[in-house]
Amino acid sequence: MRPARKQGINPQAVQRTDTYAASDQLRPEKGDLTDPRQAQAGISEAEAIEKAKQGDAQAFEVLYNLHKRRVYSLCLRMTANAAEAEDLTQEAFLQLYRKIATFRGESAFSTWLHRLAVNVVLMRLRKKGLSVVPLEETTEERSRRGRCKAGCFDRPAATAAGD
Repeated sequence: MRPARKQGINPQAVQRTDTYAASDQLRPEKGDLTDPRQAQAGISEAEAIEKAKQGDAQAFEVLYNLHKRRVYSLCLRMTANAAEAEDLTQEAFLQLYRKIATFRGESAFSTWLHRLAVNVVLMRLRKKGLSVVPLEETTEERSRRGRCKAGCFDRPAATAAGD
């Protein structure tokens, strides 16, 4: 476009014919790219939080769209399982829907949501780690070993130690 300036032609009046002209029309405004907190519906994250607290489903959808990738990435890092991470992401947003009214704004919403998601993952891992043992099996083991009070140690080990 430099030749246009030399000839005194207004550069804005010259129509671009390069390969980027069409793609410029498809790109969002610069403000949308630099501000990740600006929602698609034209409301800010803070407005979406307040509306979601009042039960607005569209505001909750805005929050979901703003944070779904971050929550999924966190769940994936913690579980190393894509299917499990998807389930936990869904569970985290269900928990968010139930608990958003408790958000006080003392920290950033993303920090609060991060902690909520971590708690959801940890609860699932705890539940997963607990194995179901039939009651009969636990009483049989106890009767084989003999009754032992809390803090005592195995009898054969005690006799080997000189007690």
